[in-house]
Amino acid sequence: MTINWFPGHMRRTFLQLKGLVKKIDLVVMIVDARAPRASFNPMLEEMIAGQACLIILNKEDLADPKQTQAWMQYYKRKGFYAMAANCNDKSSSDKIAKNIQNILPKLQDQIEKRSILAIGVPNVGKSTLINALLGKKAQKVANSPALTRQIARIKYDDHTYLYDSPGVMLTKVQDENSGFLLAFIKAISDKVYDEQDIAYFLAEFLLAHHPDKLEMRYEIDPKDKDLESSIAKIAKKLGAQKSAHIDYQQFAQRFLQDVRLGRLGVLTLEFPEAMDSIA
Repeated sequence: MTINWFPGHMRRTFLQLKGLVKKIDLVVMIVDARAPRASFNPMLEEMIAGQACLIILNKEDLADPKQTQAWMQYYKRKGFYAMAANCNDKSSSDKIAKNIQNILPKLQDQIEKRSILAIGVPNVGKSTLINALLGKKAQKVANSPALTRQIARIKYDDHTYLYDSPGVMLTKVQDENSGFLLAFIKAISDKVYDEQDIAYFLAEFLLAHHPDKLEMRYEIDPKDKDLESSIAKIAKKLGAQKSAHIDYQQFAQRFLQDVRLGRLGVLTLEFPEAMDSIA
């Protein structure tokens, strides 16, 4: 599944960022802790090469803590600062603010100005983070991609400006698994993928890596590795089966909602050791 979803405002933003990033003191890149590789845009990584960068693995409350720690170590080995967070939680946003202040260059005089740039793919929580840091609703927030349409310059404190960038996707997502994961975390518009494809991908992943979660939620025997029979059992549990007929669209919608809301427990859908083996 090759995804090509790069709206005009993303193209404009990317060009603007290439000029802006040279003037930035700290780049804050937000990724989704459930899919830390898929939600990490290598186009942005290339752009910010040589800049101080803090990677925030957001939505840590939905991800496996052990995997989140492993991903943090992975990004630190790549030369980034890294931390986990839940941008909806005040104590978490306070920790982010403290880390930002520790990384920013120290002020040499009272008229000096510093700047922070928040970037990432759509729907990873950039605007939520900015609102948490500012303690007010400066940016609109929604569980859908491409809400922020242009770069916003916001006063962070007396000496610092914060730039909120629209989410920037890869021009093309050619890796099938990354495409499914980006669709799952809603970094991609609902119009460019089929919910049933995403649901099948997730069911297959859980069967292979987390059969215990399927057993706990849907009473599926962890020894049963047959995808179709497992989907039939999930559909029945979710009320998406009438008599012998499965409503696959209804199954997909309800199953995706279950996983997205964390009803199967914490879940990380990518493993950093796979990245280490590539490197």
